[in-house]
Amino acid sequence: MAGLRLRDTRNGMTIPPKLRLSTVLDASYRPEWWLNFLSTDPLSFASLSGSGASLPEVINSIFEPTLDFEDLEWICSVWPGKLFLKGVLGVEDALGADFTLIGRAYLYGLMAGGQGGAERALELLEQEMRVTMHLLGVATVDELHPGLITGA
Repeated sequence: MAGLRLRDTRNGMTIPPKLRLSTVLDASYRPEWWLNFLSTDPLSFASLSGSGASLPEVINSIFEPTLDFEDLEWICSVWPGKLFLKGVLGVEDALGADFTLIGRAYLYGLMAGGQGGAERALELLEQEMRVTMHLLGVATVDELHPGLITGA
């Protein structure tokens, strides 16, 4: 499952990219970009052509959400090369964090938008939690346990 990629969504990033007024304005002070854009064929990928979807939608349509560590073991058994995994896979990948707090996110939302801002901050935290749980392969909070990170 794709991460939320809020900045890409907010900026209207789609696959394939669409030329928008904001893109033109952003590129207006980059003449070398325009020269390249106008003088070369656009990149195209058969699996992505004509979708016009957001990046998270494309990622979620391409990748299989039910893959698990048993699938990974099989891939390792048939792939002769090195295999790299992206994401938090162990304690070392978590940058030494022992816990996290949400008070500031809630307070920033409250300061920026009053009750609506605080509610939006909580909605965003819930979205992130759902994505993280999906990436961990769990469907409920009850399924969370330290072994998902520590391997215990």
